[in-house]
Amino acid sequence: MPGKKNLSWIDQKLFIKFEPKYKTFFAFILGFFGAFFSGIILYQGLGVAASSLACFLVFFISLFSIKLLNVSTLKALLIIIFSVMTLSFCTNITQFAFTIVSQIFFLFVIYKRRVNAKKLLQRSLILLNSISTLDWIAWIGLSFLLFSLGYMTKDGFLAFDSAHPLYELSFGHSFSNSFFNAPDLSFAGKIARYNFLGSALTRYFSNVFFVSYLQALYFLVPCFLLLNCFVGINIFFKKFNLVKIPALLLFFTPIIFWGLNENEMILTRTLLISTSHWLGFVLLLIASYLFIKRQYSWFGIAAVTLLLVKVPFGMALIGAGFLYFLRKWQFKKIVVFLAVSIPVFLSVYGMFLSGAHEHNLWLLFPTMGYLGLVNSSYNFDITLGTLVRVIPFLFYTGLTIFVYFRGQKENKKPEILFLSSLALSGIVGSCLLFEVTEWNSFQFFYAGYFSHVLILMYFLKNSVFKQPRIYKKIILSIGVPFLVWSGLLTLEKPVLHLAYKFPGVITSYQEIKRNVSEKIGFLSLFLPRDYVVSPQFSSDLIKGYEWASHNIPDNAIVLYSPYYEKLKGRGGFIRSALSGKQLFFESQKFKGIAMQKEYPDRVSQSLLFYKNFVQMSADSKALLDLYYADDFGVTPGIPMSKMKDDPKYGTMMRLIYPLSLNKEWSWLNQPKMNDYLIRANLSQQKDELRNSWADQFLHRYKIRYIVLENKDMPSVYLKENASIVYANNSVSILKLEDFVSK
Repeated sequence: MPGKKNLSWIDQKLFIKFEPKYKTFFAFILGFFGAFFSGIILYQGLGVAASSLACFLVFFISLFSIKLLNVSTLKALLIIIFSVMTLSFCTNITQFAFTIVSQIFFLFVIYKRRVNAKKLLQRSLILLNSISTLDWIAWIGLSFLLFSLGYMTKDGFLAFDSAHPLYELSFGHSFSNSFFNAPDLSFAGKIARYNFLGSALTRYFSNVFFVSYLQALYFLVPCFLLLNCFVGINIFFKKFNLVKIPALLLFFTPIIFWGLNENEMILTRTLLISTSHWLGFVLLLIASYLFIKRQYSWFGIAAVTLLLVKVPFGMALIGAGFLYFLRKWQFKKIVVFLAVSIPVFLSVYGMFLSGAHEHNLWLLFPTMGYLGLVNSSYNFDITLGTLVRVIPFLFYTGLTIFVYFRGQKENKKPEILFLSSLALSGIVGSCLLFEVTEWNSFQFFYAGYFSHVLILMYFLKNSVFKQPRIYKKIILSIGVPFLVWSGLLTLEKPVLHLAYKFPGVITSYQEIKRNVSEKIGFLSLFLPRDYVVSPQFSSDLIKGYEWASHNIPDNAIVLYSPYYEKLKGRGGFIRSALSGKQLFFESQKFKGIAMQKEYPDRVSQSLLFYKNFVQMSADSKALLDLYYADDFGVTPGIPMSKMKDDPKYGTMMRLIYPLSLNKEWSWLNQPKMNDYLIRANLSQQKDELRNSWADQFLHRYKIRYIVLENKDMPSVYLKENASIVYANNSVSILKLEDFVSK
C-alpha cells in the first residue's frame, strides 16, 4: 500500500486505494441517491424524504454494528427484523426511546471497534462494486417502483393495492392492543387471531420516524423491506455461487400464468402485494441460508418468526427440512426435526391461527385436480385458462422432482438439495390441499418461488448451456423476449400509477396502445389490459380518521354507516387501519367478520340508525337505496349440505361438501345469506323509528362516537345528544353525551 501521505482524504480514512473505478462507483451511488430522494420529495413530500434518510441511517448503522459484534450478515438481518417486530407491539414512547438508545449504543460499538469498522467498510465497498450493471439496473428499477405503491394526490390517496396492506395494518392495531386473543377492531368483543404479526411494523415506522400510517405503510415499510432484500439476496448469492443470476431474472421470471396477460412472479408476490408476503420472502431466504449452513438454532428462530408472519411459508419451510433429511436418508434427524417442529407449529396454531379466515373453504383435494375439473358452474371442464395455469405448474413440478433426486448426487451441493426440497414442499402443499374461495392454497407454491427460479437457472447452466452454441442461442432468442414481455405485462400497472403524477401521460399511453391493437389485431391478446387509475380515498376521509386515531380513546366504539362503503366495496379497512379504533362493524370478508351470526343484525341496525337519525345527502340516499333495490337480498344462502344435492351446482359441489369435512358455510354461500337477512331486517322496519329505539341501540352497544361522511348532517336527535368534535368538507365526527355509556 502506498504511503499514507500520498493518499487522498478518503484513502487515508478507509485505507483503500482510490482507483478510477471506485470514483465512478461513488459517483454512481451519489447520483442514484440524489435521484431517489428527488423522487421521494416529488411523490411523498420533503418530510417523508427526511424520515426516509433517517430510516436508511438507522438500518445501516444497526447492520454495520451488529456485524462488528462477529455476527454474520443474514443473522444480523434476522436480529434487526425480529427486534423491530418486537418493538412494534410496545408503546410509542418505548419504541422511540429504545431506537434512540440502541443507535447510541451501535455508534459507540463502531467507535470502539473503528479499526475493524474500516476493514468491514472496505469489504462492503468492494462487494458493492462487484455487483453487475444488470443487477444495479434491476435494484434501481425496483426502488423507483416504491413510489407507485401509494401517495397523496390533489384528489386523494392513490394506492396500488387498497385492500391487502390496509387489511394487515388493521390487524396490526388489533395485535398491538392485545397480543393474545386480540379484539377485532371491526367487531367489538370478537376474537381475531391471525398470523400477520409483521403488520404492526407500520405502527413502529409511523411512530419512530414521524410519518402518517399511509406513508409508513405504502413507502417507509417497503423501503425497509427492499433494503433487507438487497442485502439478503446479494449475500445469499455470494455465499452460494450456484449460478450468476441477476435480480432482474429472480424477480421477473414468471412461475404461474393466470392468463395471457397476467402472470405470477416474485415481484407480484412481494413488493406489489403486502407486507406479510414480502417479509415472509426475506425470512424464508434467511432461514434457507441458516439451514444449509447447519446453524439449526438460528434456523429455529427464523422458522418460528416466519410462522408468525406467514404461516404457509413457515409450513413449506418445515416440509423442506423433512424432505431434505429424507433425501439424505437421515432418519434420526427426521425424528428430531419433527419432534421439535410439530409441537412448535401446534403451539403457534393454538395461540394465533385457530379460528382464522372463517370464510375460507379448504378441501382435502389436489389443487391441480380441482383446476382441471371445475369451471364457473362447478362442472367437469378443461378450458384454455386452466391449461395456461396448469402447464407451467407441471413444468416446474417435473423440473423440481428431477433436480431433487439428482441434487444429492450432482456436485454434492446441499444448497441445491435444500432449494429443491423447499420448492417440492410448496408443490406438495398445493397438491394436498385446495382453498376454493380465494385459492390461498397457492401460497404454499409461492413459498418456493425463488427456489423454482434458482433451480431453473441452475438446470439451464449445468445442462442446457453445456450443449453446442446453437442451442444456447435458441434459448436466449426465445427466453429473453419472453422475459421482456412478461415484465412489460407486470409493470404496466405500477408504471401507470407513477405516471398519474403527470397529467396526460396515461391518456396518451392508452391511445397509443389502442391504435397499435387496432392495426395489428392479434397483439391485443398479448398487450396489457386497460387499467383505470384513480385515487381510492379522499383527503377528507383520511384526515377525518387520522384525527380519530389521535383523539378518540382506544376502548371507544365508533359507528359509521354501511352505505359509505358503496355496497360491499373495499373501503372498509381504511377506517380501522387509519383510526386504530373499535368499529361497530366493517363489511370486509378477510377477517371472517361476515361469517359471524350477528353480522347481518349489526349491518341492518347501522343502516336503520342512519336512515332515521341522520340527514343524508343525495349521494348517501342513492347508496342507501341499493340495500332496498329489487335485486338485493332476495335469495337466501343455501347450506352446502343442500347445495350438493341440487343439480344446478354440478358435479364438483357434490365433492366440495365431504372434502371440506362437511363445512356448511363459506364465502361461496354466506354472502347471499347475509344479504337476505339484512333485507329481511330492513323490511320489518317500515315505520319511522322513534328516539327510544336510538337510545336503546346506542346504550346496548356502548357507542361513543358517530362518523358522518358524504356531507351527511346530524338530525335533531343527534344535535340534542351529541356534539361535533371534528369536521371537514365531507366528514364529521360526533361524540355522544355521557348518557350512552351508562
